[in-house]
Amino acid sequence: MKKNILVILSILITIMLAGCQKKEEVSTYEQDRVAQYILDNVELVDGNEIKKIKFLQFDKNISTQTWRATVELNSKYDVSLTENYIGGELRFSGFYAEEISIRKQGKRTINKNNIEIIYVKDRK
Repeated sequence: MKKNILVILSILITIMLAGCQKKEEVSTYEQDRVAQYILDNVELVDGNEIKKIKFLQFDKNISTQTWRATVELNSKYDVSLTENYIGGELRFSGFYAEEISIRKQGKRTINKNNIEIIYVKDRK
């Protein structure tokens, strides 16, 4: 009888602790930083300027402990970036070379205030 109570009690504690885990959210500031990084380093192969950046996801991979952002450019092209921690060094982790190219020579600076940015938390 005591054994059964201990088993049930340990299961309940485990369920309660799992439910109390805080989900980490990404700030608008961090999404702005990623958007600016894209504007500074990405060129569309079709020659158009980037006018819209929509964050499709920005999540932490629990197994690798890295952050991954998936972004849609101009409602047409997808690109993924990763960073080891929020505010860390960004790197491109997935895109189609036929759609975008990464600038090799000095980065350019484009004002993100002229770009439509749709953040992860703003989407429903």
